Formats: sequence, C-alpha cells, structure tokens
Amino acid sequence: MTQDWYFESYERLCEAVVKQAVYDYQRALRRLARHPHDEEALRGKEECERFFRRDMALYSDLDGEVIIKAIRQRVDKEMKR
Repeated sequence: MTQDWYFESYERLCEAVVKQAVYDYQRALRRLARHPHDEEALRGKEECERFFRRDMALYSDLDGEVIIKAIRQRVDKEMKR
C-alpha cells in the first residue's frame, strides 16, 4: 500500500511539472505574439523548449517536440481570433 501511494504521488508530481511547463510556454508565446522583443518572455520560451527537448523524459514518456508543435499551433490559432 505504501509503495503504491509513493508511486502515485510521484506520478502526480511529474504530471504537475509538465502541466506547469505547458502553462508557462503558452504564456511566453502569447506574450511574444504581442511583444516580440520581451526579454523575460524570450527567456521563458527558451527555458520551456529546453525542458521539453532535454528534461521531459525525466517526467513523462511524451514527445517534447510534439508538445512544442501542438502548443505553438494552439497559441497561433488563439492569437488570430
């Protein structure tokens, strides 16, 4: 029972880390769409892309490049409305 609880807690933590990265990446892309030279947004975008490309495997078996592409498409569509 205790091992299951630890594993479930670890899975939830990993899920939360990935969700936060998605949220941060969307926020950075939205900001850059309105303010292309915003240094903080540029750093945030780069940090998130680095996470998705390099560190994502520590938290999930999802493909970071696929996530980057999907978020970019979603934000592009959203910003065109």
